[in-house]
Amino acid sequence: MFVTIEQFRNESKGLLANTQKLFDTLTDASLEQKITSDHRSLGQIAWHLVESIQLLSMVGLTLPTAKADESQLKSAKYIANQYKKMTESLLNAVTTQWNDQSLQESKELFGQVWKNGETLRFTVINHTIHHCGQMTVLMRQAGLSIPGLFGPTKEDQIAQGKVPLV
Repeated sequence: MFVTIEQFRNESKGLLANTQKLFDTLTDASLEQKITSDHRSLGQIAWHLVESIQLLSMVGLTLPTAKADESQLKSAKYIANQYKKMTESLLNAVTTQWNDQSLQESKELFGQVWKNGETLRFTVINHTIHHCGQMTVLMRQAGLSIPGLFGPTKEDQIAQGKVPLV
């Protein structure tokens, strides 16, 4: 649980910047990638991350609404730009609309009562990490090079002149 706004800002900035790297690597063609026919596509998962940020309006933050028509959901650039817009809005909203005391306030979200600091941990940090993992697998299947998020990728190691572990 986050107990200070500074703590949230410090942890989320790096994660959201790394996640933006994933979004910026997407291509229009890659958005259709699925692990199986009955699972979400890469584009659907990416858009879910964009849309999910606005859920924090349910606990008192004023945030924009992510909107897209069918053609926009086929544009990797549009989705990446919307993710950037929503994450910037989120960081601004948390730092200007809440204070450290706000993180201790309890609110109901989806039938559970959580402190705002817990809600930020789950809905921003844990949720993003969960879907980044899904996205990287689908991106590899789509033939994309993955940017290093929490450490070097195979491509990063090769670029550094190292022999990647297989």
